[in-house]
Amino acid sequence: MNISLDDIHELLDRQMDDGASFARIRCVQLTHRRKFIYQKSRVESRFSENEELWTLDTLHGGTWGALSSGSFEELKQTFARSAYLANELSVKSNINPRSSHEVMLPKPIRQVTASKEKDNVAAETQDLLLLIDQMDRVSPGNINIKLRDDHIKMYYWDTEHTRGVNEFTNIHADLSYYPKEANCPFAWRSFHYTQRADSSLDLDALNWRDQTANWIQNMECESFRGPAADDLPWVFSPRAFAQLIYGTLRKTLCLERPDPFCDAMNPASIDGEPITAPGLTLVSSPALYSSSSFLDQEGVPAKRVVLLEDGVLQNLVLSRISAFHLSRSLPVHKEKVLAGSSRSRIEGHSLHPDLMYIEVLPGDFDLEEVNKGYIYIDELDVEELDLTGEKFLIRSRNALATKYGGLHKRHINELRFYVNRESLWSHFEGCTEYQEKVYLPHERNFLPNDPYSIFLVPSAKFKGFPCTWS
Repeated sequence: MNISLDDIHELLDRQMDDGASFARIRCVQLTHRRKFIYQKSRVESRFSENEELWTLDTLHGGTWGALSSGSFEELKQTFARSAYLANELSVKSNINPRSSHEVMLPKPIRQVTASKEKDNVAAETQDLLLLIDQMDRVSPGNINIKLRDDHIKMYYWDTEHTRGVNEFTNIHADLSYYPKEANCPFAWRSFHYTQRADSSLDLDALNWRDQTANWIQNMECESFRGPAADDLPWVFSPRAFAQLIYGTLRKTLCLERPDPFCDAMNPASIDGEPITAPGLTLVSSPALYSSSSFLDQEGVPAKRVVLLEDGVLQNLVLSRISAFHLSRSLPVHKEKVLAGSSRSRIEGHSLHPDLMYIEVLPGDFDLEEVNKGYIYIDELDVEELDLTGEKFLIRSRNALATKYGGLHKRHINELRFYVNRESLWSHFEGCTEYQEKVYLPHERNFLPNDPYSIFLVPSAKFKGFPCTWS
């Protein structure tokens, strides 16, 4: 990027001169995007590059103003709109003017964080075509593949003298499978992968070929006809377990703003009390993404933080603003630790905490203990049924009923059940010893060009749930 650092600081200084108490500039630069569409044994490829999104956030008297544009030059020409809007709102508002330190918790550091620009380490085109070919070869029927490879750079500057660069690659594949057998329905699956630019890409480590093969083989098993699925214990794959954690615990762990009248958003109500059955320990571990220091979109350095220990809440995932509100809520005697896990939302470009780098510590559960039979959940979808994040509809596609060490398998096309958070996690019985890396897409209301969430998780055992299945 050929933007002068002096120009960046000049624009930030002008915000302060116009009355802002804090200002930051963020840039998301899509250096290139490659798309491959594989259909009916033909591959179509598309290529685009050099897309940018610049965002200027300013804080005036407790009111945020945000301005976005497609280039830095356009941002400089129109920056006054953001300052004018925020000033107008703060003047007309009945809220007393507030300074930035009254609405944002201070960062752990205020020093300049410099990152050297890395060479483009994107995967070679032939490697991506080989990946498509590997997934196609394990399919006995028709399979369509849409694969996208994005190389992205994120830049950050603010008036607290913090700056940083984050460069990474996102790879996303959508698979549509049309089995030859008429009794086996159409199926689909997605794969995601994130790799920071300070290490080389290793496509062989993705293991997408073997996962595709197992997925297709499971669908070709005979259909499950009983007994009731909740009569058997359930084993969640690392992928399904990561999806369950993100879908059902994210709102509990990522505190947006404390609400003393809502138990789900009142940290005092669960302080020191278990929120899952014993045996679950969750850690926000940014080393899963990079071993070197890096900043989130708030300019906060990512930090290792224990969130749950043996099922008991230890820390919350906070933004600078939610940490400030927590400090003013009901007496919660906890140190306010920022994990550096904030993302930018599409609407308003506001920043919110998210589960981005989560490690679940392994347990001692042995799958041989349920060798007589269990339901294996390979992947699932979680739908929230209320705004508090307490009630869910959970659906699993292509589950498997297995007995006698896998010698007897039956396919379950769809399995679904309604459950609240407390009941769900009271059924948790333990984790296996082996951990696996899982990459998940973040919520759709976050900006798309962001690193995928990374989970290091084992398989997990639950008691069976009353459910419907087909």
